[in-house]
Amino acid sequence: MRTLYSHLEHLLAYDERFYAKGKLRRNKLVEYALRSDSELLKYLLSDQIISMLFFKEEDGKLVFDKAQFQEFIDTKSFVGNNPSNENVKIEFIFDTGIRPTPQVA
Repeated sequence: MRTLYSHLEHLLAYDERFYAKGKLRRNKLVEYALRSDSELLKYLLSDQIISMLFFKEEDGKLVFDKAQFQEFIDTKSFVGNNPSNENVKIEFIFDTGIRPTPQVA
């Protein structure tokens, strides 16, 4: 099972601005996000899961939630860099609004 963070890493894997020595450069990623870099936003919008999480519609326009994106990256960064949390897994649960249809017997 892929985590949301690894999903994001996979999505950005081909952009060398965000990688050094095979590791995601979180600070650069946040920096580009805060600048609303058009290439980064294209990557994020290209994925249904990521776009549902970090973009919201306001007055018929899509708005990138920079604060939520930064919090997600910083939270992963904080936990990922703490040696005492080596075996801790973080799961981000989100509601897609999709509900199973009840089966009629």
